[in-house]
Amino acid sequence: MAKEKPEEDSSSPNGNGIIERIELRGAGGVTAKVTLTGGSSFFIPWDFIAAEDLYHGKDLSPEAIDRIRQASKRQEAYNKALRFLSLRDHSIFELREKLRNKSFPQDVIEQVLESLRREGVLSDERFAVNYLSSRIRRNPEGYTMLFSRLLQKGLNRETALKALEEVYTTEVERELLDRLYEKLTIKAPLPEEELIQRFQAKGFSYSRIREYLRERKDSDY
Repeated sequence: MAKEKPEEDSSSPNGNGIIERIELRGAGGVTAKVTLTGGSSFFIPWDFIAAEDLYHGKDLSPEAIDRIRQASKRQEAYNKALRFLSLRDHSIFELREKLRNKSFPQDVIEQVLESLRREGVLSDERFAVNYLSSRIRRNPEGYTMLFSRLLQKGLNRETALKALEEVYTTEVERELLDRLYEKLTIKAPLPEEELIQRFQAKGFSYSRIREYLRERKDSDY
């Protein structure tokens, strides 16, 4: 049974800080809409209701209203982040920038990112592996270029190198070299020096390119 408004003197003389309605929202009832008598409404986590001892008719202090406002802003940022992640995986850096572009306060953003990390929804390590796997399927690029792309996504060197070690195997590199060679020579053969330049532009090392071209030449005999 919902608590009723206490008889104590109101801390909000105009009545704008009195809770008029609390409604469960979402399929699992994990969020709630809190409406004040002044017309303001906030979407907040349901567990915040218990933590703040909120109930119908409660008269809120300005400090309590501010805490509710902050919780509502965090919930809004959290929901926005989940929508971004539902479209595709993101690095922490990417998601931080997208939330910044939505004008969320920095402290709210960091709290949301930490929550998502704890829940396992957001992971730079998983993102790096998935990104590399997808990139390799679509484009024949070498180690150097892939490493650079990971750094551009905001990943640190350790995470990028670990992902490359897992995904960029010797067999994968050979397949990428074959795919690029076929792409470059599909219409007509190219001089070796031009091939080397094209391969280097795609992030393959000079020594590995020479070794690969020598292997191809030897196999032709």
